[in-house]
Amino acid sequence: MSKMHQVGTETVAGMKAKVMELAGPNGQTVKVWVDEKYGLMLKMGGPGKDGRFEAGLEVTQFTAGKPPSSVFEMPARCAQAK
Repeated sequence: MSKMHQVGTETVAGMKAKVMELAGPNGQTVKVWVDEKYGLMLKMGGPGKDGRFEAGLEVTQFTAGKPPSSVFEMPARCAQAK
């Protein structure tokens, strides 16, 4: 497996990202966009069936911070079944 190397920078979902490249299966080039601040993978993809770039993963929104407490509350229908 080849090592990943940086080929530039771009903005994805409003975040500055390093564009990394590596050789994937069958020698195809795979690109990965990594957020510079958090190290979050924002986008990843490679050539699709028609040879054009196809994203396999793309973050469209990200918020760093404490989530609302409602995220950790049990849904009412689950609480009733308890």
